[in-house]
Amino acid sequence: MSEYEKKLKERIEPYFNIKENYKLDNFKFDFYARYHQKNSKYFLMKKFKYCNFDNNEYIFYKNGFKKNYLKDIDKLLKRNLRKIVNIDKDHMSSVITFVFYTDDFEDNKIIKQIEKYKFYKSFKFGFNGWVNVRLILINSNGKQGIANKFGKKELDKYLIN
Repeated sequence: MSEYEKKLKERIEPYFNIKENYKLDNFKFDFYARYHQKNSKYFLMKKFKYCNFDNNEYIFYKNGFKKNYLKDIDKLLKRNLRKIVNIDKDHMSSVITFVFYTDDFEDNKIIKQIEKYKFYKSFKFGFNGWVNVRLILINSNGKQGIANKFGKKELDKYLIN
């Protein structure tokens, strides 16, 4: 386990449920983390509940990165999205974050592909919520990272300063 992985786990452990050595299809992750938030709206008193909505965040962490991972992640999401995200009447939004820790920051083509990567899916025209994907590549010192457009807003949370 890298020092970065240990620090990342310590940072998210109070908020996320973490599973070690998680496998989804044939893709192995060092860990998987899940955060679930349930909200309700009431009219005057709790017994007059008129609305529920769930927000979720999932983190898939892998030590290492290979050039074919972008295609693999896309296929993985298309085949397993409903395994990852529970879409029901209360689902509002889910964010899936893939974090790769690597020392390979040299390939400009891969960097551009990561920065342009986009995955968004809505369910029943947004009435059953939506899913967005963050793709984050962290270098081996943990102080620099690359992210897709949706992940740039959160990149600082994944850097170790």
